[in-house]
Amino acid sequence: MSRGTIAVVSPGDMGHVVGSVIAEKGYRVMTSLEGRSDASHIRAKRSGMENAGSLESLIGEADCILSIMPPEKASAFAEEAAEIMRLSGFFPVFADCNAVSPATTLEIQSMVAGAGADFVKVGIIGPPPRKGVTTRFYASGPHTDQLEFLDGNGISYRPLGKDITRA
Repeated sequence: MSRGTIAVVSPGDMGHVVGSVIAEKGYRVMTSLEGRSDASHIRAKRSGMENAGSLESLIGEADCILSIMPPEKASAFAEEAAEIMRLSGFFPVFADCNAVSPATTLEIQSMVAGAGADFVKVGIIGPPPRKGVTTRFYASGPHTDQLEFLDGNGISYRPLGKDITRA
């Protein structure tokens, strides 16, 4: 992927640090702060994320979406994002980076691929990346090459093959 716009949803403890690492690599990093807490606004600003406003605007500008959120919210977010993609005609690569079961991964893949977007499953292992700490991003699925830009600066990106449930 050429240097472009990466959406990080959401700017929590892990997401805002990942967003900062990606911004340091020269990418434009955005998020949607609509309905988010003051703490999310502060973390997003601290990490250099731009606020796209609505999720619709974010999807319309992003080349890639990294879904990094509490696992219990991952499926509902993917469903909402897929519907927006279907209606808008914008299809950024969608990476589910949440600790969800293989069955939930397959459900999310079905929603996202059904909307017309490429899907990658990422399992994040370790604390947020920082100097002296490497966070491992294990990725699976047929489109893992589209996220190779994540590798470096505290993130070790490790593709595991085409089986979407491996990560």
